[in-house]
Amino acid sequence: MTSFNFTKSALDNLPLSGGGEIRYFDTKVPYLIIAIGKRGKSFKLYKKINGRVRTVKLGDYPEYSIAEMREKAQKIFISIKEGKELNAKEETIYSFIDKYFAYITTRFEAGSIKKSSFESIERHLNIKKITYPKLPSILLKDFNHGEANKYLELIETKHSAVVRDKMLTTLKAMCSGQ
Repeated sequence: MTSFNFTKSALDNLPLSGGGEIRYFDTKVPYLIIAIGKRGKSFKLYKKINGRVRTVKLGDYPEYSIAEMREKAQKIFISIKEGKELNAKEETIYSFIDKYFAYITTRFEAGSIKKSSFESIERHLNIKKITYPKLPSILLKDFNHGEANKYLELIETKHSAVVRDKMLTTLKAMCSGQ
C-alpha cells in the first residue's frame, strides 16, 4: 500500500475507486489509513493483532478532519497496546447512547447537523425518556440482532412501521462508526 502525508488537498484529489477498496497509509500516523471505495472515503485504523489484521472504521471523509482522525487513531492504538479490547465489553447500551448523543450534540452545535435531524435523533434515542419504550438495560456486547429486532417489534406494535424504520436508521448510525 502507498503511504503519503494526509493533507486536505491530497485526500480531496483522490478519485473514488471504480471497484474494490483502495487503501493509503498516512506517513504521520502509520496505522491510520484512508480507504477509498465506490461511494466515498473513510478513515480506518489498520493494526495487526495476534497475527490477524484488524481494521476499525473511525469516520468518513470529509465529515471528519485529518487532525481529528489522527488523534482518534492514536487513542485507539494506545488502548490496543495496553491490551484493551477494541470494543468496550462492559459498556452498557445507555452509556453508549450518552456518548453518541454527546457527539451528535457537538456536531449540532457546530452547525454540521440540521435542527430537525438533531431533534429526530434525540426523540428516537429516547433522551427525554417520554416518547418510545426504553431500550433494554443490557451490556452493549449483548445487544445483538435478536435484541434489536425484539425492540424494533415493540416499537412497531406501539407506534408504526415508519417509526420502527426511523429507529432502525438511528441505531445503524449509532453503531456504524462511532
